[in-house]
Amino acid sequence: MFKKILTLLALASMSLHVNAQNEKLLISGEIEAKNSQVFSVPRSDNWRVQISWMAKEGSKVKAGDTVVMYDTASLLTDVEQLEAKVRQAIAQQEKNKLSQELAYKESQFQVQSAKLNVKKARVDAAIPRKNISELDHAKHQLALEKGLQVLFDAKNKLGAKKNELSNEEKRHIILVAEAKNDLLRKQTMLRGMMQKAQASGTVMYVDHPWTGSKIRAGDTVQKDFTVLTIPNTDDLHVKAWLNEVDINKVKLHQTVNLRIDALPNTLLQGKVSMISNQAEVRTSWGEAAYFVLGIKIDGEIDSKILPGMSVLAVVEGL
Repeated sequence: MFKKILTLLALASMSLHVNAQNEKLLISGEIEAKNSQVFSVPRSDNWRVQISWMAKEGSKVKAGDTVVMYDTASLLTDVEQLEAKVRQAIAQQEKNKLSQELAYKESQFQVQSAKLNVKKARVDAAIPRKNISELDHAKHQLALEKGLQVLFDAKNKLGAKKNELSNEEKRHIILVAEAKNDLLRKQTMLRGMMQKAQASGTVMYVDHPWTGSKIRAGDTVQKDFTVLTIPNTDDLHVKAWLNEVDINKVKLHQTVNLRIDALPNTLLQGKVSMISNQAEVRTSWGEAAYFVLGIKIDGEIDSKILPGMSVLAVVEGL
């Protein structure tokens, strides 16, 4: 009887050992590119803009291809108004310059006229008193004094006009520059409403940060929202999420089998290349916290495998 019990215990132990070896840890993840072109809502005076057009998700694009276009109706109106403002500022600058130059030349004429009057008055005032009457002599002296005063005032007026001409010229240069800067800023915004790929890749839509649904053409989005990415498919890896209760079951460089949901006949292997230092709660999955795993894929990667595809990572023989 005792031997029978020992035999049963031994069989039970062997069964537990085999089950332990066959135990599997299933980890959910997705294909991710290490490097991606990220397209975000461009700078604008409005805090919300509408997407007019986006390249089709999953489509292949080349460098220079347009991938996102935003509504530009209000910007086009602003640009037209600012172009008119620049033309008006330049015209006003030319008109003011002619007016100021004319006033300055008139002041120069007044100075020259006053100089001639003073010259004539000096000749009259230099006539000896004995040669003319006392009254005429006094009149000549008074005329010279008045002429000198008129010349003094004319020179002051000319100096003021010169300063005014310079100041007005500077003021209008600033007004034209401000108008051109405003136009350039709007034109830069307008150009930013058409975003182009910097390198070849595959277009991937992104989830709206509030609703979780894919951002698409026709959606109205806020400043700095990411609306589209073009990942570099030459260097793909798996980003996976490990429940915190299983953290002791996975180690760096551990081999992992990978099954891609969209390609059920494609089986890959990889190795754990990164384990995050701290678990974070994924609210959409409940209250549990998860560590982020990075898994490097071994060997060549089929061109059918694209970023965003969901992956089941299987760690066997725990």
